[in-house]
Amino acid sequence: MSKWHEVSLEAAAAILDVSSEQARRYVQRGLLPARKIAGVWLVSAAHADGLRWGRPRPGRPLAPAAAWERIIAGDIDLDDPWRYVNRGAISRWTGTPPMIEAMLAHDDIIVSGVHASRPYGGLLAPHPTEAAVYRRRPAEPDHSSYTARGTPTRGLVPDPLGGVAIRTVPDHIWDLAKPHTIRDDATGLRAAPAAAVALDLALSPHPRERDIADRIASHLNDGAHD
Repeated sequence: MSKWHEVSLEAAAAILDVSSEQARRYVQRGLLPARKIAGVWLVSAAHADGLRWGRPRPGRPLAPAAAWERIIAGDIDLDDPWRYVNRGAISRWTGTPPMIEAMLAHDDIIVSGVHASRPYGGLLAPHPTEAAVYRRRPAEPDHSSYTARGTPTRGLVPDPLGGVAIRTVPDHIWDLAKPHTIRDDATGLRAAPAAAVALDLALSPHPRERDIADRIASHLNDGAHD
């Protein structure tokens, strides 16, 4: 299970400075890691603290294709990361470091977050039990081997407080995004576009990762990355 300290939904709402009902909406949309025990929601306090830096603004988020078009163009606003929330449906998992390493190297995975930040100037070492990735929506259920190498999540366990965040995208979005990924020469992993990496880091529970998000975004604004 996750090592994140857990608090009540009401305490998380206080951290976020929103109503309990709004915090519940974040949980229901998969945006705030939480689990329910005996009818009571327990929320990751660290993630709630991270979300304070990018709470949704009024207005509707971009549709998936529009969000990815902005991401590919490097046209994002880290002051409003929720506008791009439809870039993929979130699920959370937990697993051992070898399982996570195998997932990161899978053909049907685009790596984001700290694991993908090195090509864009990020120097932090990844947490061994955490990852942020994008996954093509599987053509068959997870228990099937829809590629020769099996499923990307093989061995991982669904966990609402897990450190592995997987955003699943449909084929037409995947085909839009994948040509704009790059290979990290140091790791061989397929890294997401810089703007996607920045968005995932911007909502991290780790302040130093949010600093990297700001650095990547500033390079985008300067035209340093296409």
